[in-house]
Amino acid sequence: MAKVLAYGFFEEEETLIRYCAERLGLSVRRVLPEERDEAVFRLLAKPEIQKTVPGVDDPYGKLVLVAPDTKEQMYSLFHLLKEAAGLEIPNKAIVTPSNLSWSFGKLLSVIAEESRKTEEAVKRMKDAKKS
Repeated sequence: MAKVLAYGFFEEEETLIRYCAERLGLSVRRVLPEERDEAVFRLLAKPEIQKTVPGVDDPYGKLVLVAPDTKEQMYSLFHLLKEAAGLEIPNKAIVTPSNLSWSFGKLLSVIAEESRKTEEAVKRMKDAKKS
């Protein structure tokens, strides 16, 4: 089954993620801070965590990692989260053969760095247009 790993979200945000994902046939598993050293493939195989946990104040931020059956599921999920639920998620990724064996923490830091670089590039482009 297709799955979403969600990290660092507050309960209300996670509820929105879960609602949107389940509409698309995706299950959601919360990743806890103490699980950051675990490989992505291991987290995908673990059952859902039933306890409520607070959002995480992590320097790398929040992450939605999608292991979809189809790319359309992934695109639809991000569209639903942004347009229907009003939830902007800057750190998002899809599971690939290469990142499947990475630790979740490594993936989180790589995605956060890529997002930071993208934001800087967009800002430079906007600043250049103003000049």
